[in-house]
Amino acid sequence: AEVREAGVLGAEARATASYRLRVQRPPPGELPRPTMECAVDGTVGALPARLQARLADGSFQARVQLPEVSRAALRPWFGEVPLVASAAVDAWLEGSRTGLRFGVDVRLPTLGGAPAGAVGVAGRVALGDGARLDATVTARDLDLRLIAGQTTATRIGGSVGLRGRVGRFGGAVLGTLATPPATVGEIG
Repeated sequence: AEVREAGVLGAEARATASYRLRVQRPPPGELPRPTMECAVDGTVGALPARLQARLADGSFQARVQLPEVSRAALRPWFGEVPLVASAAVDAWLEGSRTGLRFGVDVRLPTLGGAPAGAVGVAGRVALGDGARLDATVTARDLDLRLIAGQTTATRIGGSVGLRGRVGRFGGAVLGTLATPPATVGEIG
């Protein structure tokens, strides 16, 4: 099916969507367990996007891919963004009633012989008697020349870890920060 929308997302969205529902005959005395899958390919404004989702056997998976996140594509929501080159974003979520796992990967382009940079988030949330979070944010080989107005080559990285627990009577969060050596100046 083809879909067009112009009011909700802040920019015109055009997409082709597919949906599949499969229900097999269950064994006697059991309820049917449907499998649902959908895929959406299209654009929101100038931002190309792909969404895939699947629900089966009490668990789900979803993935959003943005292969070219550019300055022009972000303008409808954020105005002038100081990016000088496009990035690619891949985000996923999967889980069930007992917990979730998630991740976001941002791949940055190379500039002037420097390695391609990346930013990532990965983690999980356990559900049950309260909730537990375990997540890590990492950055590798970030070059600040990707931000308009910066002229010095850099290779910056680091990671932040978060662990937390929330229950009926309160909670706690613990964070860690790690920063490897950084390079500012000539790279290559």
